[in-house]
Amino acid sequence: MYLLHSAGETPDRFFARTLFTYSHENSVRAVGEKWVDGAAVDSLVYEAMAQETPFYRENIRIIWRSVPYGAPPVVVHPGLDPARKAQLQRILLEMDRDPEGRATLALLGVSRFVLPDDRLYDSAREVVLTVGERP
Repeated sequence: MYLLHSAGETPDRFFARTLFTYSHENSVRAVGEKWVDGAAVDSLVYEAMAQETPFYRENIRIIWRSVPYGAPPVVVHPGLDPARKAQLQRILLEMDRDPEGRATLALLGVSRFVLPDDRLYDSAREVVLTVGERP
């Protein structure tokens, strides 16, 4: 939507129809299997799927890459017990120091978890401020 907005377009004017696939994985599948002509997906998801299944790399053409965004955060319910939250945070931040933790991180395509700098999400905020939420 941000790219279309930058070109003075809207999804409804630019595309014959639009739909939600409800996940980045489903969007990659939809493009690869020609259910749709295009989709916006997280590059980490696409790269992982293209690495695992060459079909996607062979049947999808990347036409634009956005500016970098901060990785999706790990979030918890605000009512979570503070001790449990601290325990979970410690486990995630120390996973890369443990062989089993490193193996799990490798499956996710992540080298380690870090405490985020809130400025990593400024580019995402700019998109939301520019385009607004979809009705």
